[in-house]
Amino acid sequence: ATARIRARALARPEAEALSCEGERLSHGALEAWSNRIGRRLKTLDVGREVRVGLCLERSVGMVAGLLGVLKAGGAFVPLDPAYPEARLREMVQDAGVRCVVTDAATSARLGAVLAGCAQVVVSDVEDESAAGWDEAIVPDQLAYVIYTSGSTGRPKGVAITHGALSLHLGDFLATYGIGPSDVVLHSSTINFDVALHELLPALMRGGRVVMRGPGLWDLETLTGRLRDEGVTFSRIPTAYWQQWLGDLPLSLPSLRQVTVGGEALAGDALKRWQAGPLSGVRLDNLYGPTETTIACLSRRTEASDGDGAIVPIGHAYPSRSAYVLDVDGNEVPIGGLGELCIGGGTLARGYLDRPGLTAERFVPDPQMPGGRLYRTGDLCRQRDDGTVEFLGRLDEQVKLRGFRIELGEVEAGLRSCAGVREAVAMVRGSGEGRRLVGYVVGDVDGAGVKAALSGQLPEYLVPSVVVVLPALPVQVNG
Repeated sequence: ATARIRARALARPEAEALSCEGERLSHGALEAWSNRIGRRLKTLDVGREVRVGLCLERSVGMVAGLLGVLKAGGAFVPLDPAYPEARLREMVQDAGVRCVVTDAATSARLGAVLAGCAQVVVSDVEDESAAGWDEAIVPDQLAYVIYTSGSTGRPKGVAITHGALSLHLGDFLATYGIGPSDVVLHSSTINFDVALHELLPALMRGGRVVMRGPGLWDLETLTGRLRDEGVTFSRIPTAYWQQWLGDLPLSLPSLRQVTVGGEALAGDALKRWQAGPLSGVRLDNLYGPTETTIACLSRRTEASDGDGAIVPIGHAYPSRSAYVLDVDGNEVPIGGLGELCIGGGTLARGYLDRPGLTAERFVPDPQMPGGRLYRTGDLCRQRDDGTVEFLGRLDEQVKLRGFRIELGEVEAGLRSCAGVREAVAMVRGSGEGRRLVGYVVGDVDGAGVKAALSGQLPEYLVPSVVVVLPALPVQVNG
């Protein structure tokens, strides 16, 4: 990716590459800045298989830092500074991070977390050369490690190679035709891998990326930025998109494509879109666990998709394969229920330093000698034409507002709070009203437990409300 971004910068150095809350950066300036960061990292012995923390606020500097790590041959580990310090410290230790790319404000605020790590402050590299260089990158080289929720209470690092990332970006570019005239919205946290295909395809093709800053946008701001910046391509989390449905503008002349994903897309919500003022904008439903590199299936929605309870997740991208298998690993008949398993060259290496869990989730591909499949844990079925329909989870992992949540991790966090003897976490409600709720037993106050948990876990893992019960209800058999 970085070689193609460099080529675009050399061809059109003055063209705008990034904007973030009023700050704008050209392709040439981004290339020079990321080169300086990469050179500074090289002086700190960053290279192949070295994991580098990326811990700074959303800004054009964050993008320069990410590219700088890749240019140096290292692998970036996203560390969202909005996460609780305890969580960040756990990720730094688990990933073996010894060097961090950061900004001055984050370095000062998170000094205790980053202590012991060499720091490259993105605004302090002016004395480095801006010249590029040829760094040898091989397909099986580590590109990044992203942490997802873990059922034991310990987050697990998903290790993705350059080869896997390159295949995905090729699929994405071929499917959506991102080009120099495109303006792409970048709204996801860098801790969520979708942020990469909100960013890299446009830069690789000489397009422009519009970023939100650290603060979340309300619906009015979202619409305003889409309109004022002339955004042509936007990825919006399904839950946020459903809220936007109630406040759609009459027109967005530049917008040609919206993709949604992160959780099931309801058929009735799609019908509202199809009957609304933006019905002429193509809407695709994307699906993909982090372990398969960002997204592995997609569905260009059709009029008939709104008739079902849940919109299909479609077909695998060209570099992937998708199977629906039974408990013995055999393909189920068309229309039969089974676990969705993904194959192809975009699968993660596995979970960082978790060989047992890796062996459990990444299994041999019976259709391809030497190949592997990732067991998604999702209950699905296939239609006659190969279209995959998502039906739910096979385990206790859920998706809420686009984030994967292991209920076991939330429960482990609740039980760690002082005074809590027992705990259960559940997702309650439906549609836009879905929320995470915690139930605890103990001599505690629900608001106090929630506050304590906020200091341990990222916001998306903290229940909206914690209910204190005299005892947890159990069935007759316990």
